[in-house]
Amino acid sequence: MKNLNKLMLVVLVVIAFCNYTNAQTSLGTSENFMSSLKKEIKSSTSKSSGLMVSLKVSDSKGFDGKVNYQKSETSSEFLNGEINGIPESSFFIKVSDNTLEGHIMLKKSKEAYKYYSDDSGKAYVSKVDINSLVCINYRDLPDTQKEESGKKGQEMKISRALLNLQSLPGAAGCVLLDFDGHYMPAGNLWNNGNPINAAPSGMSDTAIRHHWEVVAEDYRPFNLNITTNESVFNSYPRNRRMRVIITPTKTAAPSAGGVAYVGSFNWNNDVPCWTFIRTGKGGGEASSHEIGHTFDLRHDGRTSPREGYFRGIDGTPWAPIMGVGYYRPVTQWSKGEYTNANNRQDDVATIAGNKFGVGYRADDYANGISGATSLTYNASGAVSQKNGIITSEADWDFFTFTTGGGNIALNVNTVYREGNLDIIVRLYNESGAQIGSYTNTSPGALNASLRANLPAGKYYLSVDGTGAGNPAYGGYSAYASLGSYSITGTIPPGGGGGEETMATVYQHCDYAGYAVALPVGDYTLSQLQAKGIRNNDISSLRVKSGYEVVVYQNDNFTGESIVFNSDDNCFVDEGYNDVLSSLRVRNQSSTTFSRLIQAEDYSTMSGIQTENTTDVGGGLNIGYAHTGDWMSYHDINFPETGSYLIEYRVASAMNTAVISPDLDSSIVLGTLNIPNTGGWQNWQTISRMVTMNAGTYNFGIYIQSTGVNINWIKITKVNDVVAQQTVAQEVIPIVETIQGIPSKPTFTVYPNPTEDILFFNSDISTAQVTIMHAQIGFLSKHKVNNNSIDVSYLNPGLYSIIIEKDGERIIKRFIKK
Repeated sequence: MKNLNKLMLVVLVVIAFCNYTNAQTSLGTSENFMSSLKKEIKSSTSKSSGLMVSLKVSDSKGFDGKVNYQKSETSSEFLNGEINGIPESSFFIKVSDNTLEGHIMLKKSKEAYKYYSDDSGKAYVSKVDINSLVCINYRDLPDTQKEESGKKGQEMKISRALLNLQSLPGAAGCVLLDFDGHYMPAGNLWNNGNPINAAPSGMSDTAIRHHWEVVAEDYRPFNLNITTNESVFNSYPRNRRMRVIITPTKTAAPSAGGVAYVGSFNWNNDVPCWTFIRTGKGGGEASSHEIGHTFDLRHDGRTSPREGYFRGIDGTPWAPIMGVGYYRPVTQWSKGEYTNANNRQDDVATIAGNKFGVGYRADDYANGISGATSLTYNASGAVSQKNGIITSEADWDFFTFTTGGGNIALNVNTVYREGNLDIIVRLYNESGAQIGSYTNTSPGALNASLRANLPAGKYYLSVDGTGAGNPAYGGYSAYASLGSYSITGTIPPGGGGGEETMATVYQHCDYAGYAVALPVGDYTLSQLQAKGIRNNDISSLRVKSGYEVVVYQNDNFTGESIVFNSDDNCFVDEGYNDVLSSLRVRNQSSTTFSRLIQAEDYSTMSGIQTENTTDVGGGLNIGYAHTGDWMSYHDINFPETGSYLIEYRVASAMNTAVISPDLDSSIVLGTLNIPNTGGWQNWQTISRMVTMNAGTYNFGIYIQSTGVNINWIKITKVNDVVAQQTVAQEVIPIVETIQGIPSKPTFTVYPNPTEDILFFNSDISTAQVTIMHAQIGFLSKHKVNNNSIDVSYLNPGLYSIIIEKDGERIIKRFIKK
């Protein structure tokens, strides 16, 4: 529970049933206490003043309780209400034959009493510190928070996809972030037994997504599903779930930023917690804080200066989640490592402890070089993205790769906002000896980059969390540097880790002229041209056994087509010589399962504006999706675990857009670049190969930037021969003969395409380098001192680079993005 007060914070209601500091008063047995209570209730029901009960708190003191709610059964009694004549008071009593629990709270006088029983059924009441039940609030909220808290809940329609977010489907425990309003009937523990009708949050879809991301990443190390789906929440037992109500309705704690009962996650009674800060970053921090209380976590403050909520040190990036995290870019769980901490509780171990039945999520990668996961890359050196999670300080994820030698460029990044994992990457040689470590020492910077020039061979790298600064004064250790990461980058090819070639196309018949190798994927005309394949210029091909090539006479997989599942030395006989404009390389078994989502299905979509527009192909347009829109397709069944080809027919009327396929908002398949087609009528088909577990998923697409029209989406099952993700956009080096001098296939340029620097896998410091544009011609000559050249000044396009050294001429093509 946190608000935006820069000095002190909020009310937080807490329930704890131990550490009683005052003498206890015996109430006899729980059975006798219940019997006396029932008799008093029976005699009170006929009085005009309403139902009243006497609540003994010591041998000489008691209170009159005004009952607002009663549930009476033969072997139990439940009451809650307020103390008669005392404002801002509350009580509840729950008693059965053998157990008693309850409390009395008098907030104005800061007086509190706890009712409880022991294992033998004896009942007691003790006076306790009110702060063991409720933290007294500081009401001086900053103006920005007053404005936010003062807004009334609005009936804003929330995108359907945003009500189906899940961070870990099937996890042991579940937390529901409830944004769309909730009614609590009479008898709840938050309003003295009176009902609460909590209004919707009134938040925008963007703020809801941001709020969920903050909480999901904070709880990423644990076997806990942070969801916005009511049905998913209801599928869990009541002692393994918690509802967080995000609302402007502050009945439960009128001056607070949020409120929660401590230890209530496994109470088995669906008592929720509350967040009243309805923003992305700040609200997400508040919800994580309140959920933490339900897992028995206490506030992180300081003894000197004396404060209940530590907000970090000005000028440093860190604050504890159970303190105040609104003002810091890095908020993490804590065990009180900072100076003058008033709480040394191990937050991570407490959440994952046996009490709540959640624990840590399963480890995803080996913690040593034995069993290290291979990093794979395609023929141009681009690494297939690997995603992982660091779940504890002891969790190190190991990967291996083989390189042909040259400059390694790997980026290991956490989530793009609100990350908790400060990444350190360590590099090892083939024998397992560490030869380098890489991290970012800038305050608040969490990502790491590995840049190294390596000889050819096999290597290992590890990813784990690290600290920054001095944990005693504004910094943090590796203790709670936990969460998500992804690995991308380039590795010089030649070491056997590249993407496998499944087909090779040739310029002329009998496999003559230039040749271009292709992995599995779909290739439009622009993608073929990016690989150096000219339009209507292919006359023969070779196909690997078990695969097939579908060639099309027109772009975007239109016009007449023919399927080749074996080598063909000349297309003349089939009538396809020099007419090829697009093609697909795929497994021959790619038709065993297929699901086509067309415009006719638009009634099942969400997050788009449906248009009854006819495109050039004669079909309806599913719709136009704006920036930040989600599109959701329910109950798509993937019949078996394996590889699936995901295809989209899209058109962008604006600049380049990016979409992210997402299954149940937890298995992110990656991003796909959508070319700027110049209008909705100019369609292109793009695709990605993914590996999926069998099951039914809510398949969705999120539009991250600009807008995009979508005509259809197709999901097709393929065999598991190729488990790589394939987006046919990288350039594979072309073997050519120029002036009678063959280029050496072992000489490689990378990354390709490139934005700024082009690397070579051998030393060309004494060579003369010439760059030539495919249309303009020769541009300039360069002398290279090492094994790279700056091409950032070039305009986007297709270029040839000519390296002349020792009487040899080597020519390579590359794409400047």
